Amino acid sequence: MTQGSEAGHLQISQRRGSEWVRHAVARVQSASPAAPVRAPAEPLQAIKARCPTHRSKEAHYQRVTDSGGEYGPLFQAVEELWLGSRELLGRVRLPELSDDAAPRYRLHPIWLDACLQVALASAQLESGELWVPSGLGQLRVEAAASSAAWVHVQHPAEASGGAVGRTCALRAFDAEGQTLLEVQGLKLARLAPGAAPSPLS
Repeated sequence: MTQGSEAGHLQISQRRGSEWVRHAVARVQSASPAAPVRAPAEPLQAIKARCPTHRSKEAHYQRVTDSGGEYGPLFQAVEELWLGSRELLGRVRLPELSDDAAPRYRLHPIWLDACLQVALASAQLESGELWVPSGLGQLRVEAAASSAAWVHVQHPAEASGGAVGRTCALRAFDAEGQTLLEVQGLKLARLAPGAAPSPLS
């Protein structure tokens, strides 16, 4: 990552043989202290009221397996899901083996992955296919993530629900309703059949 006076630039690459293959680029910037005060976050019970269909952890990951995907034990951090119309609520928790390491991270990688899994579930449950995150407009970390959190995913009303890609917004918050993470313009892409990678463990 390179850093200038106002922002940093991040690049993720993988070495394949003698060449480096770039997978992602991002611009990282500190939030402005003069950012406008936003409206209070929506209460948890109001979201739950619009998402009446419950899905257990076991049912969720079985659905992922049936679709051709697989998560290793440490990455099975989605505890429950509630489904609504164009929105989905999830409860995520870091595995016990990761709890002691969580304070060292402002954004624990397993916790972030679980939040993204909730967003992916909103597309997988509808299509029965595997989806992956392919881009985002903005990711804003509001507070250090706790081991447990709620994740609310919304698809815009004008979304066409295309078979190849779609966009959504994500907000993660703690038991007191404090926003921990916000992602705007999160892009999801359908994974081609047979293209699922090896599971993370």
